Amino acid sequence: MNSVDGYKSDDSSSKYGSLTSKFGLFFFLLVVPFVVFWVNSIISQYGQIESLRDRAANLEVIQSFNGLIASAEEYRDYSIVASYGHDQRAIDHYFNHKQRLLVKLSEGENKAYLSNSSFLNKTLLSQVENRLKSLDITVGLEMGAETITFDQHHQFVRELYKIQERLTDQGGLFSDEDTTSTQLLFFALEELKDLYYFTGIARAYGSYFVSRSYVTSKGGEQLEIAYDNLILYSDVLPKKISDIVTLESLNSSDVEISIDEFRHIADLAQYLDEQIIQSDDINFDWQDYYNESSNEINSLQGIRKEILEVVASRYVFKINALKNLQFYYLLGFLLVLSIVVYIYILDRKETELQILTQKKRIIAEAATLAKSEFLASMSHEIRTPINGVMGMAELLSGTKLDEEQKLYLSTIQLSSQSLLSIINDILDYSKIEAGKLEIETVSFNISELVENSLVIFTSLARKKDLILSSDISSEIPIAILGDPTRIRQIILNFVSNAVKFTDKGSINVNVSLVSEGNNKSIKISVIDSGIGIKEDAELLFSAFEQADSSITRKYGGTGLGLAISRELAALMKGKIGAVNRDCGGSEFWFSLPLKVVDEKAAIQWQDGQVDLASKNTIDLSGIHVLIAEDNKVNQMVIKGLLKRLKISFSLANNGEQAVSHYCKNPDTYDLILMDWEMPILDGISATHKIRQWEYEHQRAKIPVIALTAHALKGYEENALDAGMQGFLTKPLSIIELENLIAKVLSNEK
Repeated sequence: MNSVDGYKSDDSSSKYGSLTSKFGLFFFLLVVPFVVFWVNSIISQYGQIESLRDRAANLEVIQSFNGLIASAEEYRDYSIVASYGHDQRAIDHYFNHKQRLLVKLSEGENKAYLSNSSFLNKTLLSQVENRLKSLDITVGLEMGAETITFDQHHQFVRELYKIQERLTDQGGLFSDEDTTSTQLLFFALEELKDLYYFTGIARAYGSYFVSRSYVTSKGGEQLEIAYDNLILYSDVLPKKISDIVTLESLNSSDVEISIDEFRHIADLAQYLDEQIIQSDDINFDWQDYYNESSNEINSLQGIRKEILEVVASRYVFKINALKNLQFYYLLGFLLVLSIVVYIYILDRKETELQILTQKKRIIAEAATLAKSEFLASMSHEIRTPINGVMGMAELLSGTKLDEEQKLYLSTIQLSSQSLLSIINDILDYSKIEAGKLEIETVSFNISELVENSLVIFTSLARKKDLILSSDISSEIPIAILGDPTRIRQIILNFVSNAVKFTDKGSINVNVSLVSEGNNKSIKISVIDSGIGIKEDAELLFSAFEQADSSITRKYGGTGLGLAISRELAALMKGKIGAVNRDCGGSEFWFSLPLKVVDEKAAIQWQDGQVDLASKNTIDLSGIHVLIAEDNKVNQMVIKGLLKRLKISFSLANNGEQAVSHYCKNPDTYDLILMDWEMPILDGISATHKIRQWEYEHQRAKIPVIALTAHALKGYEENALDAGMQGFLTKPLSIIELENLIAKVLSNEK
């Protein structure tokens, strides 16, 4: 009954935990990004609205200022007619326009749109006003002086245009992201400027020569130039504005600007040509000509006014569109907020359960971490005495022993090796649980790997009269990519179990190529004729488990080897399993994805066991080694190993003594064996001091080999970073020690 209740509780916990996760995921994926997006959008839109409002206000300044420029152009055009002096009406018009301009520039209420602008330099306005006051006419000028008069008054107009250009630039109207608005403004304020100059020439010079009833040769040239440019503009300007409008229409935004008004350019040119340039007898009132020309010019002035109004309306439209968008965002935010409140009400009931689940997870992770740290620490502490046991046993094996003593020694060596194997298994499993075990990818020969793995068990198989063989498919590539160290570890686990649980018959390692859809895998099987496995074979791959507890009593073992093999296969993205064979015995297998490398590529990995068996070609006798080791037993082991290698040595009990011995007699030593953890000064710190002393005295670096009981990843990298040339993990092997010393000294040479 209790078990059923417990099951329901677990199921309920799982269900609510899932719902809580979904609510949290919904909040994170929808609400948070939406709120961030909404806030950023509102801020951005507010900035855009303020920018558009500033541009609209600046455009109002430009529109008002254009009225002032139009009055100034009319004042300019009256100047040369008035300077002739034969018509009081022209003189009156000239001074009346001048007075109106002075009023617009001087009266605060009329120039408010100028003085309130932060972009207008008051000094520049004052200069323009002073220039206007200085302008005057001289009645009865010599013939041809009309050009001088016109140019003097046009300089006043040009200065007003400069002020307008400054207002436009500092108001940011030409830097608008709206390309169409920028193009329209440039067209209205810059490209029409030259048009109005030539319309002024047509009106001013035409009226002047009508008042005189004849045209001078130089004046005729001016009028013909004006005529030619007006004809040109009547063709070019409508096309330009049409191109702008057409381009904007393609962007799904209608811009309505009438191009009919541009016909007044041609009309004015035609009127000038007919009445003055082509006329043989100029006999009509100059004011009629002036008024008719002004009508055409005023129509053309309407083009600029219309364009500026279009741009202003675009600003207003964009401001309203952004306001509407802000309103929609607000509605969307309120909708999402309502959903969040609803979800929060539902999720509140699950909060306590979620916190409880999280606490359990944190406790479990902390327990796993504590266990990993404990196992690593215990591994270090156990390896130190094991180094003494195995080292002394190896030294003892080199002495004269009778058969009984050899049997006892063999038992000691096998027992210590078994203990070391158990420690390594526990350490590997703790690494896997902590997620610190890394898989490498190098090229290697699978055939050599299998054969070298079987060599280890040859002697044991011969004692049990077992046939040990391998069968490698010819389809297997010579060079493949993978982690040979971990693959070898799984093979050794499988073969070790097969030898252990097989009393007679054979053990075969089979390597074949299998297809899984479009992918190919390498399958490695260890087939034996032993006791087989029970139906609950999955239990074999669990940590500290065996299918039958009686097996542990009879054969021994921790049950960690297969659990580690399963985790290693998973880390290499492979599969693993075990089955009973119909003819007796069992088959343990694992498969890995096939990764082929070019056969011509060099094999980067070699079996460490083969390397250990290789013989160095360097004679180690005659070299002198400084030993830095605080543990007395380990001192005896290292000294004994070095004696067997015919290497002389000196001893230091800690890192400080090692530094002192070396610095006093640096030429005495060929190499330093440095223990990792020592009192007073540890091995890493001692190496740093030695390297610093060598640097200060400009001496070559003496080779330093680290000796440590730490077997975790990262210690070797730390040793090399500290300036050491080699790294050995306890318990020490005479072959490993000999090979590393030879390798380090060979590299130095």
